[in-house]
Amino acid sequence: MVRIQRTYANGEQLAAVSPDGQRFASVTWYGDLKRNVDVFSLVLFGRDRDGRWRGPNTVYSIDFHGDPENQHATPIAHLQFLPDNKTVTFLATLHGEPRQVFSIDITNRRLRQLTDNPTEVVAYGAAADGRSLLYAATSPARQAVVRGLYREGFSIAQHPGTDYGFGILLSALTYGVNELSADRTVQFYYINFSGQRRLLYDTARNPTVAQRTADSLSGLYNLITSAPSGALAVISPYNPATDPLDLHAYARFPKLNSSAPLSNHRVQDVSSSFGLVNLSSGSLRRLLNAPTDPFDSFGGLEVLWSPDGETVIVPSMLPLDVADKVERARRAAMTKQPYVEVNPRTGALSAFNVHGDWSLAGRTNKALVFLRNAYAHDSDSAHTLALLNKSGSAWGNLQRVDPAACPRINLRYPATVSNALLLAVHDGLMTPAEFATYDLTSHATRIISDLNPQLRQRSFGAVSRIRWSGPYDKNTSFGYLIKPVSYVAGKRYPLAYLFKDEGYYPEDNSFIIDGVDQLNAFAIQTLANDGFVILFAPDPLSVRRVIETPAELIHVRAHVESGIAYLDKLGLIDPQRVAISGWSRAAYYTDWLIAHSNIRFAAAADQDGGGNYDLFMRKNGGAGKNEQLVDDIVDLRLRTIHTPLLSEEHGPISLIGQSTLIARLQDMHKPFDFYYYSGEPHTLLMPAHRYTSLTVHTDWLRFWLQNYEDPQPSKALQYAYWRTLRPLTK
Repeated sequence: MVRIQRTYANGEQLAAVSPDGQRFASVTWYGDLKRNVDVFSLVLFGRDRDGRWRGPNTVYSIDFHGDPENQHATPIAHLQFLPDNKTVTFLATLHGEPRQVFSIDITNRRLRQLTDNPTEVVAYGAAADGRSLLYAATSPARQAVVRGLYREGFSIAQHPGTDYGFGILLSALTYGVNELSADRTVQFYYINFSGQRRLLYDTARNPTVAQRTADSLSGLYNLITSAPSGALAVISPYNPATDPLDLHAYARFPKLNSSAPLSNHRVQDVSSSFGLVNLSSGSLRRLLNAPTDPFDSFGGLEVLWSPDGETVIVPSMLPLDVADKVERARRAAMTKQPYVEVNPRTGALSAFNVHGDWSLAGRTNKALVFLRNAYAHDSDSAHTLALLNKSGSAWGNLQRVDPAACPRINLRYPATVSNALLLAVHDGLMTPAEFATYDLTSHATRIISDLNPQLRQRSFGAVSRIRWSGPYDKNTSFGYLIKPVSYVAGKRYPLAYLFKDEGYYPEDNSFIIDGVDQLNAFAIQTLANDGFVILFAPDPLSVRRVIETPAELIHVRAHVESGIAYLDKLGLIDPQRVAISGWSRAAYYTDWLIAHSNIRFAAAADQDGGGNYDLFMRKNGGAGKNEQLVDDIVDLRLRTIHTPLLSEEHGPISLIGQSTLIARLQDMHKPFDFYYYSGEPHTLLMPAHRYTSLTVHTDWLRFWLQNYEDPQPSKALQYAYWRTLRPLTK
């Protein structure tokens, strides 16, 4: 199955559009099971003589074996079209080496490597001629630290994980190295037209931007955003030690003391400013003599240039270097950070505010384009598109587009604005994702690709949204109901309750064939074909209020149990044949529920997470600091477990953490199976691992809920072991 790439980075764009508007480039990928690689492709769309988009045509493909440290890793990212309309630049790793900047001529497929940095290049901006280049790379310090830690040894006991018990403490064998060597610095380099490189700015020289840099490296913020003209670029974070910002001149940044909330410390740790680089000369200066608070920005694009490259919009406080005392006092007293449009040539400013449930998606020649945040907290789900127009030098008010005229697109994917066109992704609960265009003038949405024609030959279980009420969520508990492919009204089916491990987002219309972004275990439509009812449900709305408290688990239990009771009341399920499964934090929910729920689950499964024994004991034993009593209480709960548990862990951190619980269950002679996927991040990346996880999870549920065994000879050992677990479920 071909998928459209998402890197989950703030400011991510779906596509790079050529300056003449006749082409755009994007990235797709699929898993090649035979070769056990993911194949990522830079693909191109072009307009025909009638103005219709044609494509995608593959320009260049890279085989990718994944990155155990990054579940969202990709070998192709940050596409940029140069003014010649035929050259696309991008970040890439061809064979697993540190990412570098490349360019490709789409007319002859000629590939050129533009940087040869010893460490990973994480961002770049190319000048109009494609020869001068600005890029940011990770500091070589981390590599030296890692080598030193492994060469000389390091303390596990000194790691902060010791606060949670020895199980998490052991995880520091791997995590500790990464944390102790965490790369919180980047170096900005400039390469001129003759190929000479020089260091432009090193964030290590100012420790106040260290956390902001770390967040940028994890994809939360943009490091470099270049103008469409290729003349200028904005960098962030930029806060030279020789010219520090006075944060405390602003009411937004109160002076801190030991009793100040940690959130206030965090805000001031990551506050910085934006730098402006001339891509022709390599000169660098502050864009605005004012700080930016990243926690008060609006989501979507953090930095947005005008189509002509004359002005740039950034989230920032306003500078205080104005002569008017009244205006200076007003700016200093502001507690809400605005967006500020800056003309780098004249210094002219204009500011505006937008409600936080809207994300800046792009800019036409006439207006700013905003899309509703996928996880917006308001109840205005009908409006997904809004425009902000400018009259003279002042911005007006946000104008919501009529719901009937809004684009039919998936807001979880990034979008790209080009002139009066919005490039986006369209899909539906039973319709796979495709590239789509939305005309901001005619309000027409058109699908322009056909990535997976083979799926039209498949039968799918009907997918619908359902709501129910529980003790803490009155008519707001929500999930996706998937009925068996050959559903017969009045018949009761086994139920697989699968956690959709994410926040409350009832408007999500993403295609459901597997776990959407959870690429392991959940073969949802395969289970539907095998005669299961599936309830694929996110966290309940009420969890937002109690997250990281003991009440979190109580609310989740009420949500799950009330959902199962609702399906039972509808006559859809057999309440004696119910399984539960979760990934990441929902794996923790799963493990906790089989020990605490009033439902006797027929089977359970967790993936790369779960309730390692120490976490159970320390956080939710319910007996204060009397560790022996807590230990006894948790053991008592674990002894009540008779549900067979399939645990799947990725990488040594999860393996060691979950093994503390599995070891306890083994000592108590409880039924379990334990799979390990080496070298994987939080989500399985390698096709062979994904296939195993999807297959084993399906086999596990069918074995326990349908008494079914796949007759393939290769699975004989699997079923022989599982049969030995049956007596342990009594």
